[in-house]
Formats: sequence, C-alpha cells, structure tokens
Amino acid sequence: MVLFNVMLAQRYIHKPPDLEKERSEEKLSITEFLTYYNSTLPSDFPQASLLLLTEFRTSHANLFKEKDIWTLGEHRKRLMDWLPQQTKKPVHSSAR
Repeated sequence: MVLFNVMLAQRYIHKPPDLEKERSEEKLSITEFLTYYNSTLPSDFPQASLLLLTEFRTSHANLFKEKDIWTLGEHRKRLMDWLPQQTKKPVHSSAR
C-alpha cells in the first residue's frame, strides 16, 4: 500500500514543464528571432534589423554552433549589450 501511495504521489506531484527554459532553448530562424526580439523590447530600446542581426552573427561567430540557428537564451542578452553601440555609429555624409 505504501509503495502504491508513493507511485501515485510521483505521478501527480511532478514538476510542470519549465516554459521559460523551453522558450529560451527553442531553435529559431533569424526572422523568428528578430520578430520575437523586437516585440519584447522596451519601447526606448533600439530595434534590431536583419542587417544588424547578420552583422552580429558575423562578429560573434563563436556563439553560433549551427550557422543559422538563434536561441533567446544564447543570443538575446548579448545582442542587447551589442546593439546600442551599433546604432550610435556616426553616419558619414558626402555633402559638406
């Protein structure tokens, strides 16, 4: 009887899935990552673009074990740290 109660408890008292962990590990295409990334940013934070994501991937190649796979857990924070410096680069004008 005790064994039955232990088995019953284990069946019904298991941890629910960690949805945040699953979301952070989900493999995304560059466009899926871009859409999710921009939709979850504070409004005053610089938005990403496909061009900026491509530059980030090139300059941080060591973060990409699979060339075209992005994950929120691996790339989001690093992109957030990198992006403001990229959007503050001066624009060179040929007009003087």
